[in-house]
Amino acid sequence: MLNSSENKSLQNVVPKQERNDVQEDFDRLLKNKFEDFKNGSFVSSLPGIDRINIIKGPASPANGDVGNLFVMPYFKFTNKSGKVVDGHITITLMPSGVLSVDNREFRKLGSKVSRDDILKEVLHITETVDLDFFENVDENILPPDDFIIPEGQGTETKRRPEKTVDPRRIKFMREQPEILFGFTGMNTGFRGYMGFVFSDFMVLVNQRIGNALYFYEFEESIEVDDQRFKLPPSMRLTSEERQKILDEKWGPVSGLTKSEFRKKGAQQKYNPQQVLTDEDWASKMEEEIEKRQVA
Repeated sequence: MLNSSENKSLQNVVPKQERNDVQEDFDRLLKNKFEDFKNGSFVSSLPGIDRINIIKGPASPANGDVGNLFVMPYFKFTNKSGKVVDGHITITLMPSGVLSVDNREFRKLGSKVSRDDILKEVLHITETVDLDFFENVDENILPPDDFIIPEGQGTETKRRPEKTVDPRRIKFMREQPEILFGFTGMNTGFRGYMGFVFSDFMVLVNQRIGNALYFYEFEESIEVDDQRFKLPPSMRLTSEERQKILDEKWGPVSGLTKSEFRKKGAQQKYNPQQVLTDEDWASKMEEEIEKRQVA
C-alpha cells in the first residue's frame, strides 16, 4: 500500500529532466518578477479548462514585494440542480515555482491535468505576453463614461461575464515590425484597455465584447534610430525612454473617457471579435496599422 507521500496519481509523475526544464523556464520567465505580472483572465488550452485567471497576491508591507501569484483555473460542472455552471479552484504559485493546492481541490480539474501542466500553461502565457514589453501607468486606461441613472430605475447592475484575453492577440501586436512598447493600467492589467505605442501613433485595445479599438495619432513622431528595430520589442527602448514617451504622448490624454478621447482626435474603429487564427482579423489590423505609419 502506498503511503500518503507516495499516493500520487500517475499524471502527476513527471520525468526528472522534464521537471528540470519546467523549473528552468520558471526561473527564466517568472522568478523574481511576480510584481511585474499584469492581472488578467487568459484563454487556456488545457483539457476541460476554459480559462485561467492569474492575479498578484498582496505585497509585503516590509518591502513591497509580491510574494505569490494566485492561479485560478475555471471549468464547467453540473451542479445539484442539473445546471451547467462555472467552477474554479485557487492555486498559489510560490516564489520558488512550487504550486500549493489541496489535493482534493485539485482533483476537481479531472485526471487529464497535472500540476506541471498548470505551471507550464502559466509559463506559456507569460512567455507569449512578454512581461518586459509592458510598462504600467497609474491610472485606468479609458475609464467608463459617466452617466445618469434614469429616475425610477435601481442602481443594481448585472455582473458582466468576464472576457478572457487570448495571449496570441497580444503576441500579434507585440510582434509588429515597428512596435515600440506596450502599457497597461496598474490596477487593471490585461482586464481593461492596454496600449501599444508606435512611432507615429498609439492604439488602445480592449478585448471585452462591445469595446472598440482607438487609434490616436501623434502631432510629432517619436524619433527612433532604425537600428533599434533589429532588437527584440522588449529591448528597443529603456524604461527611462518609455516613461518619457508616456509623459509626453499619453500624459495629456490619460484619464480621459472614451467620448473625451474621441474629442481629442482619437479614431474609434470596430474591434473584430474573430479568433486570431482568422486571417481576416490579422489583415484588418495590419491594414489599420500600416496606413498610419509615416513612410
